[in-house]
Amino acid sequence: MVKNDSGVFSFHLNSLEIILAIDQWYQMSKSENFHQFKEALQLMGVPRFNIVYADDKDNIFYMSNAKIPLRDSIYNWSTTLPGNTSKTKTTAYFPYESLPMLQNPDCGYIFNTNNSPFNCTEKKDNFNYKEGLNEFMSNYSNYLNSGRRLHSSTKLKKYTQNT
Repeated sequence: MVKNDSGVFSFHLNSLEIILAIDQWYQMSKSENFHQFKEALQLMGVPRFNIVYADDKDNIFYMSNAKIPLRDSIYNWSTTLPGNTSKTKTTAYFPYESLPMLQNPDCGYIFNTNNSPFNCTEKKDNFNYKEGLNEFMSNYSNYLNSGRRLHSSTKLKKYTQNT
């Protein structure tokens, strides 16, 4: 809580009340296949983290993971909210199935440098590509489109053995 000349303000972050992150990280690290990895993601314990997966079966996967609150639409959430009602307290989140995910795009690669989920692979395979989103990512995409694609552990081994 903060008190100043403008008033009294409080801050509440529900995701800090959830301690499943440790379990989720553990399950993700111990998974032996893509199915187990996705089961670990469904714990929804990690409040915010971009996730990239690759395996020896040539599966690649990207997920913009987040605990995004479902909010009461009667409030303008970009302004200061009243603290005297439970209607402004987060009680539910968008489900796992509704988060941006991309599996095995046709172009054969996924990348992430904390970029938008709408720019995580080649233009035609993105959710909704927007020009000029990030110059570095565009350059990286051009590099990958030049023919050198690293998108799974199998192809990474081949690439590193041939260079």
